[in-house]
Amino acid sequence: MIEKIQDSKFKIQKEKKTDFTNESQQNLMKIVEYLATDVFRATTTQEICEALNITKSKAYWTLQNLELAGWVEQQAEGWKLGPRLPRIAEKVRKGIEENIKLYLEVKG
Repeated sequence: MIEKIQDSKFKIQKEKKTDFTNESQQNLMKIVEYLATDVFRATTTQEICEALNITKSKAYWTLQNLELAGWVEQQAEGWKLGPRLPRIAEKVRKGIEENIKLYLEVKG
């Protein structure tokens, strides 16, 4: 957003910074990235809270939302990434691969 400021002799424009961060969304991304650091080990809610410095309540609600989306799974030992995330990653990988092939065909 640009904010116009009236100066005595001329107009100047000053960039007004807006904070678009959303704590819930930030927690969601932090948790996914944290769980991705060791995909073979289940992580407890307590471990997540301590590592990311978030409250148990916020971690719980974030994990519940991620579970509904299929991004994480709760197991007896704790939380792990769910099957949906690798499927998304595979689609991205295939898309990149296809675009590289098209680019090389055009260049070749």
